[in-house]
Amino acid sequence: MSGKWQLWAQQLGAGGRTDLGIQVLRFIQENALISSGQRVIIGVSGGADSLCLLGILIELQGQLEIRLHI
Repeated sequence: MSGKWQLWAQQLGAGGRTDLGIQVLRFIQENALISSGQRVIIGVSGGADSLCLLGILIELQGQLEIRLHI
C-alpha cells in the first residue's frame, strides 16, 4: 500500500471500527463474499463512494485476513 493510502487508513482507523465497517463485516461474513487469505483488488476512482469502500476494507483487512491491491 502506498504511503498516502497507509496514512489515510491509519487516520480513519484511529477511532476503532466504524458502525458502517461493522455492518460491512457482517454482510461479508454472512454471505461468504471474501475468504481468508484472498487477494482483493479495489478500483478507486477518487469519488466519495470508492474512498469510503477503500477505507472500510482497509479497516477490516486484518480481521478478514485478506491482502488488498489498489
